[in-house]
Amino acid sequence: MVVGISGASGIIYGIRTLEHLRRVGIETHLVMSRAAEMTLLYETDLKPKDVRALADHHHAMPNVGASISSGSFRTMGMIVVPCSVRTMSEIASGITASLMSRAADVVLKERRRLVLAVRETPLHSGHLRTMAQLSDMGAIIAPIVPAFYSRPKTLDDIIDHTVGRLLDLFDLDIGVVKRWKSERGTEANGAVETISVEQAIAMAGDPGVVFVDVREGFERENGTIKGSIHSSHGYLEFHADLASPMQMPELASGKKLVLFCGSGDQSAIVAKTLKDMGIDNVAHLAGGFGAWQKGGGPTEGQ
Repeated sequence: MVVGISGASGIIYGIRTLEHLRRVGIETHLVMSRAAEMTLLYETDLKPKDVRALADHHHAMPNVGASISSGSFRTMGMIVVPCSVRTMSEIASGITASLMSRAADVVLKERRRLVLAVRETPLHSGHLRTMAQLSDMGAIIAPIVPAFYSRPKTLDDIIDHTVGRLLDLFDLDIGVVKRWKSERGTEANGAVETISVEQAIAMAGDPGVVFVDVREGFERENGTIKGSIHSSHGYLEFHADLASPMQMPELASGKKLVLFCGSGDQSAIVAKTLKDMGIDNVAHLAGGFGAWQKGGGPTEGQ
C-alpha cells in the first residue's frame, strides 16, 4: 500500500497507520512531504528518519520516476493521512507536480482505492467543491473525525480506532476497531444458523449450496465469494418472494442458502427476515466476506 503523509496537523495518524500496516504484514511505500517533516518536529519527538524506518520503502517527493508513479506497478491503493487541503487540491487538479500527487493520480486512473484523510476545519465552499470533485473521480474523502461510541479511555484509543476505520476502507481489519453491535444483529445471530468460515469454505463448490452476497454493489468492488449470487439486503426479501415479479429462481431452488455481508451482522438480520418468511434452509456466514478472505476462501471479481 502507498502511504502519503502531508503537512496537515495530526501526523500521528500517518505514523500509526505505518505501524499497524507493518504489524499485519502489509508492504508499504511511503511518500512524505517537506511540510510533513516540519509538522513532525512540531508535534512529536521523532525525526523524519524514524518515520521512514517504519515503511518498507521510502520515496522522495521529487522522484516522479519512482515505482509508485507507474500504473504498471500494482498496489492495493493509497491513503494520504493526514491529507492537507493543498495536497487534496493538487490531486483534484490532475497537475501532478510531486510524487505524492502523481501516485494518487495513478491510483485513480487504475481504479484502485484512494483514501484522503482530510485534516482541515472549517471548510469554505471551494474546499467542499474540491472534495465533491474528488469523490466523483473515485476517491474516498474520509475526514479524521474521532468516534466515542467505543468509550475510548486514552488518546491512543482514539487514534487507533480512527486508523482502524480508515484501513477498513481497504478491507483490512487490523484488530483495533471496537465494532458497533446492534440489538437487531445480536437477536438475529441467536435466531438463525451461523456457519463458521471453515465450514463455509468446505461448502465451496457444493451443488446443494448457494452463497448469497447481500452487500450493496459498491461494497463488492474488491471481490466476492466465487460462484455466489448477488441480492443486496434491501431487495432480498423481494427476490425471495415467490409471488414477486423480482423473484430469483436460485432463492427458491430448495438449496441451502448461505448469506454473507462484509462482517456478519447484516447477513444475520437478513437471514432472520427470510426465516420469518418461511424459508428455513438459510444460514449466514460468521465474519462475512472479510473472514472468508482471511481464511483463504476462493474469490472472484477483484
